[in-house]
Amino acid sequence: MTKKFIFFISAIVLLGSAWSQNKGLFKLTDTNVEVGQKFVAEIQFNFDGGQPYFKEYQPVVDSMATFILQHPNLLFELVNHVDSRGSDGYNEQMSERRAQRVLDSLISQGVPRNQVIAVGKGESEPRILETDYKGQSSGFIFPKGTVLTDEYINTLKDNPDKFEDAYRLNRRTELRVTEKK
Repeated sequence: MTKKFIFFISAIVLLGSAWSQNKGLFKLTDTNVEVGQKFVAEIQFNFDGGQPYFKEYQPVVDSMATFILQHPNLLFELVNHVDSRGSDGYNEQMSERRAQRVLDSLISQGVPRNQVIAVGKGESEPRILETDYKGQSSGFIFPKGTVLTDEYINTLKDNPDKFEDAYRLNRRTELRVTEKK
């Protein structure tokens, strides 16, 4: 069974491992990490992907760097996803720039360049919620198992806050374990 971990800056939802919180930094205490595991980081960016991510998400990036450095025998992909606003080509390029921004920050913290690659997926992989999520703006509870496709999100147009929250949930950065060295 594959364990899945989800990083949050304000709250942590945990599936299958132990975490500790110390002054806003989150540390994974389970050292049994397997190829294929996926860690989802809620890192929000300014509108255009060329801009840096918001500073309040630096603790999440810092915890990713610490985690990677604690696992030198693993190789990772840093995968960024965006919402579907904009053309496919633009969104793919934007997600590549965003993944590279996070990777640059990880490298500046000592993560070896050959341990992580940046991948932009654009809007090609709608998020499937692995737990219930409370919308940041609307307070709406998006239930576990919800697939954030355009068809689903468009059903929320009557409530602009729910609509924006669904798009926000689709924008994410994942750290995927790809192989052992």
